[in-house]
Amino acid sequence: MNVLITGCDGSLGSYLEGHFATSGWDLGDKSNVLGMPKSVHTKNAIDVFMAAFYGEVSRLHAAILNDGINHLSWIGTTPEEDENIMLRNVMAPYWTLNALVALRGRTNPMRVVFVTSQTYKVPQRTTALYCASKAALTQMMRVAARELAPYGWSINAVAPGKIEDTRMSRMTDAQVLELRGWTEEMAHKYAQALVPMGRFTSRPEVANIIESVLNLPSYVNGAVIEATGGV
Repeated sequence: MNVLITGCDGSLGSYLEGHFATSGWDLGDKSNVLGMPKSVHTKNAIDVFMAAFYGEVSRLHAAILNDGINHLSWIGTTPEEDENIMLRNVMAPYWTLNALVALRGRTNPMRVVFVTSQTYKVPQRTTALYCASKAALTQMMRVAARELAPYGWSINAVAPGKIEDTRMSRMTDAQVLELRGWTEEMAHKYAQALVPMGRFTSRPEVANIIESVLNLPSYVNGAVIEATGGV
């Protein structure tokens, strides 16, 4: 197995799994992709998963830390369970990287891509925790690159804008209508008007960007590759 993909059973994760199984990036068939499902997101579960696949983990060339969640709420109405956004979007990828380094050793480097979001720097209403989690994830990536680059690790992030045809986008769109009282057409026009290119990105486009980042020279390290259509 050559590449680990977290959140492999999500909309983007499942697409990435199929993409890297056939992309030719040191891969021949799906047996070269180690998929970590969304249900594996606590430290204990991640450690157990990694230990169970120790042989595959030791042979990995890359990891795509893709899993994440969101829930919209106005400040003042946020339910307590929304603290899971921080746990899933920040701690889960941290524990995944921690387990990879612990099991492989620092001197057995690999390439890592964190899938973050344009919200690491673009504030959006009703997403305070999500934006905070992506900002934290981005800074975590930079610290990890600084710490592990001397051992040959290459760690970067891809920050896409809204990705069409994903479960998270559909959920977010539905919540926007509910929270703001807009029609679907109003919400769509407003969101697209904020993108200079006048369109959103797609799963194939994001997969190609991630693959390109994995193939960049190793001196590109600790970088955020934005895919926002000019936002």
